[in-house]
Amino acid sequence: MVTIRFAVQHILLKILSQYNLSHKLGARMTLSWIKYLQALVTNLKHCCSRVGTTLRTNVLLPLLISFLLIVPLSSHAHTVIIALGDFQPMFAPEGEPALFKSIIDGVYKHIPDRQVQYLYMMPTKRLLNMLNKGEADGAANIFNQAEVQGCITDPVFRYEDVVITRTSKKFKIMSLEELSGKTVVGYQRALNLLGDKYKAFMEKNPKYQEVGNVTDQARLLSQDLVDVSIGDKYLFLHSLKQIAQDKFNPSDYQIHTIFPPVYTYMGFNDQQYCDEFNTALKKFQESGEYEKVYSQFLKVYGYATP
Repeated sequence: MVTIRFAVQHILLKILSQYNLSHKLGARMTLSWIKYLQALVTNLKHCCSRVGTTLRTNVLLPLLISFLLIVPLSSHAHTVIIALGDFQPMFAPEGEPALFKSIIDGVYKHIPDRQVQYLYMMPTKRLLNMLNKGEADGAANIFNQAEVQGCITDPVFRYEDVVITRTSKKFKIMSLEELSGKTVVGYQRALNLLGDKYKAFMEKNPKYQEVGNVTDQARLLSQDLVDVSIGDKYLFLHSLKQIAQDKFNPSDYQIHTIFPPVYTYMGFNDQQYCDEFNTALKKFQESGEYEKVYSQFLKVYGYATP
């Protein structure tokens, strides 16, 4: 006959699995709750004259119900699980520097009673799936509310699409019109994302092309196969450094800013998470640390900030 101790463990693990709580609590927390309930049941067994149905109905069931009520207040209130994307330098494997993760870390420094557990290198489709199924509490780099079933925060992550040229060409580009007659490579779907004016202008340029990989953009420009590359400067510089390695020299390239920045969001499945993140984000930005993160990542590529 199965002992009460193992019955408690079996029932508790079944409940954890059913309510998808194991990944949120972690193995150590789960084990500690099992031991705690086992100890309670053992002590109650000694003080009850009837161990069978009475104990299961009047003692064990209320204890398990209490457990389900206590978990969200005691454990989940202090830990938030956030899924991160899979493209560098915005995201990176665990232990490596990542721009957007650094922003999240900075924000949560202003929420001291909240611990963050990250899920690293998640493809976008999987990341959204995990958030909407409740397998993660939050996800980074959400483009709009339609992508998530929960809430999105105030704008968080900044993309800075720029025009990049070879310094040796001595181009001075202050507007789209100054790209006329030049060979231009953009990222995939740039025509649809950079506004109607950009789309109308580039559709008239027979020397315009788009590629699906930022590394291809960097390679085309570094080999003088195009005059201009258009895209986020952090993504471009990272790709350029990857292909050039020790031959990378940032002074060989010039950045021209002619596009407004674009922002993406954090998504959460609980409005409380959105509210506290927004409050902390404002403090983080007002402290000056937000801009410092972006400046520090530019310095990685040898660029001095203004």
